[in-house]
Amino acid sequence: MRWVWFRVAAAIVASSGVIAGLLVNIDRATREGQVRGDVLANYFSLFTIVSSILSVVVLTIAARWMLRHPGPSPEPVGIAIAVAAVTGPVILLGIVFNMLLRGDPAPIAATDPGWVSFMDSWATETLHVVGPIYFVIDLLGSRGRRLPSSSVTRSCGRSTRCSAENACRAPTAARPGGTPTGSSTRTRPGTGRRSRTSAASCSHS
Repeated sequence: MRWVWFRVAAAIVASSGVIAGLLVNIDRATREGQVRGDVLANYFSLFTIVSSILSVVVLTIAARWMLRHPGPSPEPVGIAIAVAAVTGPVILLGIVFNMLLRGDPAPIAATDPGWVSFMDSWATETLHVVGPIYFVIDLLGSRGRRLPSSSVTRSCGRSTRCSAENACRAPTAARPGGTPTGSSTRTRPGTGRRSRTSAASCSHS
């Protein structure tokens, strides 16, 4: 029964990260005079945001089922598969971002108001650090899962492989400001250096 509250907390934290990133993008789009609709479309197409929203939906469904069935009954196969399916992409997101994509803040971050800077950091850390760590713990420590470990591993592996393949094949359609849609990095003009473009800052110019 105690595990359900970990899932509730994880869903709340992930939701807050998505909302924080959304507020950051709206503020920066307004200050830069970008088309808000384009910025929002790009934001909600990011791998970080898509996988985070899916994780919130799945964790909410799983937590609701656990609250209705507080006994030792194993969770339904569908819920177990759904949790395993989002676990792979979220963990992949954490590994790739923290190993390859962390860098200097984008130039626009220097002009952010204090609340925007806080929201940017909150979104970055909750979606790229806290979320992946939670799913590792959930994968290893959750009780009552009906799927055997081998099935969970295969489900995570398939979803991770598909996520990686889709990320590699994703079109890099230009958006206002020149950053490709769905990209998590940007190149500083004239330097060739790549700097971080977090989920909370996809509207950078």
